[in-house]
Amino acid sequence: GDPVQRLMDLFAGCGGGTAGFVRHGYTPVLAVEHNLHAAATYALNFGEGHTRWGDIADLDAVPRADVVIGGP
Repeated sequence: GDPVQRLMDLFAGCGGGTAGFVRHGYTPVLAVEHNLHAAATYALNFGEGHTRWGDIADLDAVPRADVVIGGP
């Protein structure tokens, strides 16, 4: 099969951008959102494991990704 295409979503909101990429076979590996309610919605939609709530400047590690999207 095709290799996994990894997606990083910065300023992710509730995940509208991620949703489009997931529909086309991408796997989210990191999402960062500062707004608690938006981050919680994202986590419900796409999983808590890769969702980070807080300031993007506070990230201590960034996984490898094939595509980086953002919606500031």
